[in-house]
Amino acid sequence: MEHLSLSAGVVFPILFQLGLGWLLRVRGLLSSPLLGELNALVFRLFLPVMMFMNIYHGGIQVFSPRLTLFTVVSVSAMFLLLFLLVPLLEKENSRRGVLIQGIGRSNFAVFGYAVAAALCGQEGLGIVALMVAIVLPLYGIYSTIALTLYAPGEKTGPPWRRMAASIARNPLVLGGVLGLLAAAAGLRLPGTLVSALDAVGQAATPLSLIALGGFLDPGRLRGKLAPLLWGVAGKLLAVPLLFLSLAAALGFRGTEFAALLAIFASPAATASFTMTQQLGGDEDLAAGLVILGAVGALFTVCLFIVLFQGCLAG
Repeated sequence: MEHLSLSAGVVFPILFQLGLGWLLRVRGLLSSPLLGELNALVFRLFLPVMMFMNIYHGGIQVFSPRLTLFTVVSVSAMFLLLFLLVPLLEKENSRRGVLIQGIGRSNFAVFGYAVAAALCGQEGLGIVALMVAIVLPLYGIYSTIALTLYAPGEKTGPPWRRMAASIARNPLVLGGVLGLLAAAAGLRLPGTLVSALDAVGQAATPLSLIALGGFLDPGRLRGKLAPLLWGVAGKLLAVPLLFLSLAAALGFRGTEFAALLAIFASPAATASFTMTQQLGGDEDLAAGLVILGAVGALFTVCLFIVLFQGCLAG
């Protein structure tokens, strides 16, 4: 019951903001053009600032070479597996990139961070913040490659050149890289500027969730139930079971294991819907993966906390 209460405390605000967005659209306060403009603004301004500030505050003081190496290799291996397996299971290009991103990219910076804070306390959040600095830029790069590779429409030029250009122009990747550079250089911004940027970054999650809730139309998910269900199952069950079992076998315990659980057991990131709308792909499927994943995570996070409680105890 304690674990269910923890998950509910993280999930309920997400579902509330999604419901608020849906209600505002139904009441006519959010039109389709306004939702599109809001989503573009979140993608180009609010999310990059949030990413930069998360990494800026986390810094790289608490550095664990072993945990860092495992995280980088595991996240990279996960996306490599998805690039190989998803095209075998899904025949429509517009859904392939969305599924690769939706299964591989977790809501670590918001959902996962809250779970990790509850599991290991404030004293262990330095390691979690460091993982945010490492994982978020990786998510941005691999997700951009997936969506660019399977983007609808006519493609010109070599694939590697298109993907490199998309990565270089992606505001989320730029925010993550700048945050890493600032953390590595020990940059200290003026306090008033930090407060202002924090305020902008903190608006990213509620605005993106409200936009997503306003966009959602269950009727548009007809014919997409199969990829939606196996995509959510892959994100919430297969990925965490595989990589957390591997982490347990390699001897990760305590705060380090809590950080890994937050990375791999969290549901699909809200930013995956935002990126899909901006870079192309099946945006209805992307929305479904985020929303159904948030609901399912209420139970699957509890499952993995119980299953790996020995590792979490250290």
